[in-house]
Amino acid sequence: MDAISIDITMLKKGGLLELGKVSKGSFAWSDGSKIGFTCTFLEEEKHLELIYSLVNDGEKSSFNYKVYFKECSSNLGKGCYYLFSCNYGMTDTKSLYMAYGSQKFMSRKAYQKRGCTLFYPNQLSSKYEKPNDRYWYLLLNKLPSLKRKIKKKSYKGEPTKLQKRYNRLFKEMQYCEELRWTSEFMPIGVFKALSI
Repeated sequence: MDAISIDITMLKKGGLLELGKVSKGSFAWSDGSKIGFTCTFLEEEKHLELIYSLVNDGEKSSFNYKVYFKECSSNLGKGCYYLFSCNYGMTDTKSLYMAYGSQKFMSRKAYQKRGCTLFYPNQLSSKYEKPNDRYWYLLLNKLPSLKRKIKKKSYKGEPTKLQKRYNRLFKEMQYCEELRWTSEFMPIGVFKALSI
């Protein structure tokens, strides 16, 4: 199972971390997972309450628990930022994950304490597969989702930030396309068969 995650950035972009606000809603992921939440962001109490059910071997388990926010001072001396307080990893973190059959959201450190490591997809690629995996990731996932976000390609004759990012990733995809057919990234068996 791939890890699903909740991070502070997602909450900030959704406007949930505004003082004096109590919000209800749900998170949905591309794998079909969906979780209800209540985000309480008041002066006296700041937490994210997660409400969801999991079915394991035909047995349904319901969960309803709170993850508290910790306020941290900025290292610049102005303002503050927020982190999740993970009870299982005894650490503060920007992201919480549910993976490896876990039934609750935890930090990376909590998984490490249990002898598991959460990997990013590109860490699972072999040396020979990195350009190939990156090519397909950009082609099928990243570029189409970025293209949907682009409302305007340019402003006052200059490409917008999103358009510049799309162009950069498109060039990277083309570079990966070239790399994946070079002898450097070709498996040794295939390289030997082609060089005969």
